[in-house]
Amino acid sequence: MCKKVGGRVPRFNVDKEKGVVVAYLDNCMFDAIDTICGRTELGCLGADFFEDASIRTALMMNSYRGKAKLHPGDVFNEEKGKEIALKKLQEKYNASKRKAIKRFLSRWSHILLNGCE
Repeated sequence: MCKKVGGRVPRFNVDKEKGVVVAYLDNCMFDAIDTICGRTELGCLGADFFEDASIRTALMMNSYRGKAKLHPGDVFNEEKGKEIALKKLQEKYNASKRKAIKRFLSRWSHILLNGCE
């Protein structure tokens, strides 16, 4: 399984004895900013722009995880566990990225309508 999340391949921790699979994704803090800059011309604004407090509204947590746990009576299947853990990881990561981008857009909308404070 080598499905990417945020452009990176997550790592997995498999504990067969406990029936747990955890998917991890690290170094995510700037992913929303990278998305914003990749889809707009913001990258050409220079370092001063990125020192502004408004860009910090788009920071994400640095790491995310998704966990799949075996239910009593089920048979452990590592691939199915990875699939479930990956799906949970993707959901958490994507929700966080959407929120970060919305915070950034809300802040810039405020600045455009009201000027700098």
